[in-house]
Amino acid sequence: MDELSPEEIKTATERYPGMPVPLAISRYLLDRQWADKPMGPLCPGLGWGGVHLETVGMLVQKLANAMYQQGKKALVITIEATDFPESWDHIWLEIKDVDGGTPMEIGRMGLSGWPCCACGEVITVDDLNAVAVMLEKRAVWKHPTWGNGLRGIDGLALAVLCGRCAGEKRQPVYAVKKVEDNESGGFERVPLTELKDIIPPSKRVPSFIESIAGSIEDPWPPPEPVENITLDDVTPEDVPDINAVFRLCFHFWEMSPEDVCLKLSRNRDSVAGMSPWKAWLVIKETKQSK
Repeated sequence: MDELSPEEIKTATERYPGMPVPLAISRYLLDRQWADKPMGPLCPGLGWGGVHLETVGMLVQKLANAMYQQGKKALVITIEATDFPESWDHIWLEIKDVDGGTPMEIGRMGLSGWPCCACGEVITVDDLNAVAVMLEKRAVWKHPTWGNGLRGIDGLALAVLCGRCAGEKRQPVYAVKKVEDNESGGFERVPLTELKDIIPPSKRVPSFIESIAGSIEDPWPPPEPVENITLDDVTPEDVPDINAVFRLCFHFWEMSPEDVCLKLSRNRDSVAGMSPWKAWLVIKETKQSK
């Protein structure tokens, strides 16, 4: 319990409402290990139990990254609710099948032949500890890039590190770019100093939020003070735009703009095109139902 910050303890109790605090913290720590634990060899039957809904995306992303690191062509996974419907927000994730691909496909899909973005050495086919690094930099090329749908961002640069540099925890000083006119599929390194930083995650507007927000200045302004009002005092006139939703959510529940967007993303089908007032009602109903 000493290793958790007050914010993490608060997150644990909110994630597992109704549980005794020590048990909620234990469940939180068990779930968090999936974020901290290295991914082992991918094989059928490998599974993770009791994964919280908010952690599933991270775990799938780690599996996808491990595919590249271990030279696998495809994974077949199942995502199943445990003790459905009582524990619908806790997931059992299991690998059902692994497709290693042909030797040619493995060579093209793995990091073999990519230049390390720290030391410059070309990664060899037997370097199974080489890793791809997702950078918070805007790419100005098509491939390779990465993105995150929940954060509403795409087209970001990647770097790769050989196993030695990754083991020494060296930081990349380049991003990697595919040479489009090279038939052999070669890569070149681009200095990070030449790339622009992306807007911090808490300032991003997911695309489906834009239909609610309309035109929003970028970056968003910090939350403004809200008078001491109750939930029942809020009227449609108090919520003329999405920034008002952010201010109210911060006032009542200390939610950041990113937290608001994540809550609304779970109601994506009903949110698209709705008014800021309706978005506020969705958040309010979600928070009051806990």
